[in-house]
Amino acid sequence: MRVEEATDEYGLDYLSVVTEFTIVQPVARPGRPVSTRMVVSHLGEVGFFDTGGERWEAWPLWERAVAPAHCVEGHYFTPFFGDEAPEGERPKGPELDAYDLDDARDMEECGAVGDT
Repeated sequence: MRVEEATDEYGLDYLSVVTEFTIVQPVARPGRPVSTRMVVSHLGEVGFFDTGGERWEAWPLWERAVAPAHCVEGHYFTPFFGDEAPEGERPKGPELDAYDLDDARDMEECGAVGDT
């Protein structure tokens, strides 16, 4: 986490609190041993704007990259196991490193990743 002064696209100055972290979760099918690792990278910023009084206004912005997961619509992630056919859209783009936060920033909505 880091804190820095920033300026938004409208020229307003604000205090930026940036968080970047990766969580690795072992995933298993019911009754089977762990067979994949789901890598979740969280990239976020909360901008604190001075409103001129005693209060500050907070504007959060969060992004997340999850791999390996099926590319299906919804508000949840379905782990992808290497021995099954992908559901939904096929991953696209070059294979990225799921553990690299710089790659997570550049990952497309349904990007390809290497082994986890």
